[in-house]
Amino acid sequence: MDDRNAEPHITAQDLRSALRPNRPARQPTTLLGEQPARGWDWDPELSAADRAELDELRAIVTAQRDELDRVRGQLDTAHAGERDLRRALTDLLAAKPWQRGRLAATARKLL
Repeated sequence: MDDRNAEPHITAQDLRSALRPNRPARQPTTLLGEQPARGWDWDPELSAADRAELDELRAIVTAQRDELDRVRGQLDTAHAGERDLRRALTDLLAAKPWQRGRLAATARKLL
């Protein structure tokens, strides 16, 4: 004897109606062209305050980019000086004792 056949058959619609006994079916109002009670302001123009804030933020971004360019320039200058000093120290270490005085004077000029 098969017990599965003895049980009543429950459909998906039966489950839906049991879970929603007193509520009417939802109707999508905005998709059907009706406007909701509280709509959004879809004006694409910015308000004066928003425009002023946007202009201020753009000015800050420009100033930060200028500062970044200035600091990058200083970094490049520092790297070039470092390379020159390393080259001078390498030359000083490889030099003969009688050549070191001249190379040390050259290295001091780089500082």
